Amino acid sequence: MRLSGFQLNFRFFAVILLGLETLVGVFLYRDWREKDEQYLRQQTLGLETAYRSSVQMFALATDLLFQEIMQRPEVVDTLKQGFSTQDEEEQAANRGKLYRLLYPTYAQLKKNSLRQFHFHQANGASFLRFHEPARFGDALFDIRPSVRIANVEKRPVSGFETGRVLSGFRYVYPILIDGEHLGSMEASVSFRAIRDAMATLEHSHEYAFILSRGAVEGRLAPEQISLYASSGLHDDYLVEDPRLQLPDSPPPPSARVQALNALLKKMPEVAEGMHAGKPLTVKVNLRGETMAAAFLPVKDVEGRQVAYVVSYSAVPLANLFLRDFVVSFLASALLLMAVGVLFWHVLRSRAALEAEKQSLKVVTDTVADGLYAMDKQGLVTLLNPSAEKLLGFKESDVLGKVGHDLFHSHAVNEHLPKHLCPIYRQVSRGEIFNGEEVFSRQDGSHLPVEISSQPMLDHGKVSGSVTVFRDITERKKMESALTEAKAAAENANRMKSEFLANMSHEIRTPMNGIIGLTRLVLDSDLEAEQREHLEMVRTSADTLMTIINDILDFSKIEAGRLTLERTAFRVRSTLEAALQPLFVQARQKGLEMTLDVGRDVPEVIVGDPVRLSQVLINLVGNAVKFTQQGCISVEVSQVGTRDHMARLGFGVTDTGTGIPANKQESIFESFSQADASITRKYGGTGLGLAIVRQLVRMMGGEVRVDSRPGQGSRFHFDLDFKVDGRSLQTEGQADSVGYATAMHILLVEDNAVNRKLATVLLAKAGHRVSVAEDGGEALALLTQPHDYDAVLLDVQMPVMDGLQVARALRQHEALHGGHLPVIALTANAMVGDRERFMDAGMDDYVSKPINVGELLEALERVQAS
Repeated sequence: MRLSGFQLNFRFFAVILLGLETLVGVFLYRDWREKDEQYLRQQTLGLETAYRSSVQMFALATDLLFQEIMQRPEVVDTLKQGFSTQDEEEQAANRGKLYRLLYPTYAQLKKNSLRQFHFHQANGASFLRFHEPARFGDALFDIRPSVRIANVEKRPVSGFETGRVLSGFRYVYPILIDGEHLGSMEASVSFRAIRDAMATLEHSHEYAFILSRGAVEGRLAPEQISLYASSGLHDDYLVEDPRLQLPDSPPPPSARVQALNALLKKMPEVAEGMHAGKPLTVKVNLRGETMAAAFLPVKDVEGRQVAYVVSYSAVPLANLFLRDFVVSFLASALLLMAVGVLFWHVLRSRAALEAEKQSLKVVTDTVADGLYAMDKQGLVTLLNPSAEKLLGFKESDVLGKVGHDLFHSHAVNEHLPKHLCPIYRQVSRGEIFNGEEVFSRQDGSHLPVEISSQPMLDHGKVSGSVTVFRDITERKKMESALTEAKAAAENANRMKSEFLANMSHEIRTPMNGIIGLTRLVLDSDLEAEQREHLEMVRTSADTLMTIINDILDFSKIEAGRLTLERTAFRVRSTLEAALQPLFVQARQKGLEMTLDVGRDVPEVIVGDPVRLSQVLINLVGNAVKFTQQGCISVEVSQVGTRDHMARLGFGVTDTGTGIPANKQESIFESFSQADASITRKYGGTGLGLAIVRQLVRMMGGEVRVDSRPGQGSRFHFDLDFKVDGRSLQTEGQADSVGYATAMHILLVEDNAVNRKLATVLLAKAGHRVSVAEDGGEALALLTQPHDYDAVLLDVQMPVMDGLQVARALRQHEALHGGHLPVIALTANAMVGDRERFMDAGMDDYVSKPINVGELLEALERVQAS
């Protein structure tokens, strides 16, 4: 039977309509599933954002806490002392001091949900727990990866970490002071604190925290197992402290959550996802209400997945999406209404998504630091309230504008276009920028900031950036103040050096006259009593010069400007010559004194014989001073050899007064002696042993003392020397030093006593002497025709000083020819003085008080040159 045209048309239309309806149905179904999946992803993203923001909030707080603590000098000093000492009593004292200094901070931390405040030593040992101050010293590296990482890798560590009793979020900072790693500081919070922070961001959600059974049970003692129970979600995960035995535990889950957990445990996708450690969100229908459970895996500080944060919330929009699908599908039969209904519901869906976007914006608005986002062209897309406050701009005024031109035009340094901006260039390459910059506020003022700019990637391509910045005005002020303080300290040190140089000259000039004239009078015929008195004057003057030299040596060592020589010398003959005067002093006191150089000690070694002699003279001099009866022995022995090197042991032993054990360290400090009464009884500056310790350390050793009061003392140290196989001349083979033939010498000296002394000494040596009383008079004589063979030139004089005279003379000789030898004769004895004299054109240098032999040898040298 043939079908009518109407039936054909109807069937054709029905087929077309059915096909269209099917296509619309397929489209609507896919759209519903996509919206539903996107909405569930938003739940996961919302949970991750809330969790990351909460953890980051505490990270920023602990970072500020650490910076604030390390800017307190008294805390830094206490940490340095406590971490550097091995003495238990000193550690306990510094631990108590640190507890007192930071307890107010700890009390405030507890109010702000920070649970633990803990300091560790560099080797991982607990130094001070503020929540358990009586518990310290236990090793943490094996049970606390965050402490191990912070101290071994010397970098801040933040993140989750399982514990034996309670797990928590750790923020551990290595303590580095002046480049030295001393230990670390830790602050931690419980999940309860994180959960409370998350609840402030999304109060309609309920949160839980579950731990991997494998990450926890292996670390528990039998009595601690009762602190954990099954999570109710998965057999491999536990909950912490369900009976609330501990103060920081979160409240138990609500009845609704317990019912949800029972349903979730039966769902295969939940079991499979948790077993794989993946993030996921699932829907559950509970008594007619649609609920969503979002699971976010949590990794510990070593990168292992050990826990889950779970969010439970009602999701009414999920029902809305399903209803949209049903309504849209049914309404598609009525094409006109279907289009309107579909359009209306699409708008509602977009509004729902926009609401989710706004909830994410709330999170960014809670960040304390300034934050802005830009697209790949550098146009601002977001400016949070903190950034508005710091920069003075409103978000509405900057959206869609180039951020670089608004607040980062490099006005402090030089204007740079956007494409040359180091932040823009680095982020455009997909790299993170971290550093310091200067931003411009709306009012034209400048703001120093520390920034971190992160590129946003879309399928591997940069689509924009997010930048967080922090005001560092106060830190810059502090750095400026430290720079000024350093400059002031350097200026003070320079003034000290100038003071010592002037004092050296002022003291040595009259001492030159005292010592020289005393020696001249002693060379004449004297009565016995007169000679005895003058010998006492000479001894007193020599003692005073020893004190002056000690002070100058100590100043050189303290300034790091004392250098050691390296020359070959004989051990035995050098020490015999250096100690000979002390042998005489010992015999005068009725003491027996011996020098024993071992047979295996090399004959010739390479080192600084002057400084080695100075060390032993100081030690033996102290032994003679503090020994009233008995003996003094000096021993040198070989204690080891290696690759043409010999380790020699030096010891000075006496039977003197001895040193109490509690004073044996302080005697090596500057201006210090074992007993204040010793200064009055024996005299001395208290610098001798301080100089000894520094000189021995410069030569690579460490001086030690063994002593008992009333039984004597032994000072000893070991030094390494290169062995020199050459045979040096003995004293009998040495060439004798001759003296200059008669010379006509111009003596330039403003001090009458020193003029008289030098004139007499030179005349006795057979020289003819002319004098000038100041530099101006000397230069006038030297620039006229003369027959002088040499000039002895004082440095500090009126009219013109010695340096000016020497330079003027050399300029005169450069024009008219000739070269007259000039010897500096001065009381200056600081490091660098000789170099200054040579640079001024002088030929040699003799210091005051004048040593006749050194002066005549200097004349011999300039006459022979």
